[in-house]
Amino acid sequence: MSELGLLELYNQIRKDAVIEKFEFDGRQYTSQRLVELHEPTVEMLNNSTLTGLVDYLTSNIDGYGMDEIFCHVQSPTKVTIRSTIIGQFKQREAIIMAEPNFTHFKFGEWYDTERFIIAAQSSFKSNESRDLILKYVGNMKAENIKTVGDDGISQQITTKTGVATVGNVVLPNPVALRPYRTFNEVEQPESKFVFRGKDGNGEIYFALFEADNAAWRGEAMRNIKEYMETHVPGLHVIA
Repeated sequence: MSELGLLELYNQIRKDAVIEKFEFDGRQYTSQRLVELHEPTVEMLNNSTLTGLVDYLTSNIDGYGMDEIFCHVQSPTKVTIRSTIIGQFKQREAIIMAEPNFTHFKFGEWYDTERFIIAAQSSFKSNESRDLILKYVGNMKAENIKTVGDDGISQQITTKTGVATVGNVVLPNPVALRPYRTFNEVEQPESKFVFRGKDGNGEIYFALFEADNAAWRGEAMRNIKEYMETHVPGLHVIA
């Protein structure tokens, strides 16, 4: 539509408004603001799994061709199926989006013993490091803590290991863990964490601190890309 046609349309909608076109310092202006008339777009669907995206694409419910859509892996927890450019204003439709639901472990936060055990069991995939940490945490009691040694890498806590026996327990560091941080359909990336404990007012607290500078994010996004390309042949995936 021409510039004049837009002005005429706007005047038809608002007959009481008079829109004037004028030039100032070599630039074109109007006396009223005009709003672009975009192409109508679909209402985006929301989903929580990659399986749901695959089901939507393979069923082809809405009749999109593979040359009309692509998969955008925006993050380890957000994947959107979008359209290619449409309309004279170069729009993209967001057709369906997936965001997983899972329990997040709060890294850098101190947990008491019971909360740490529950969070570690529910928020991490089982592996040797996770099971070792749970063993350490489960065998430590606040009333048994005598001394804490710390060389900046590992912590040594002296505890009672029996009725009359005292033993040294060294907290392992760093630890390789697989927390749930992306979609269940793909492998949870393994990362290094610093495991720390501290005594506070008669209670022992534990925390995990990320130690890989978020390198896991790239691995998770590559895993998602591979999953989508494998399960939907011909799909263009950007990660």
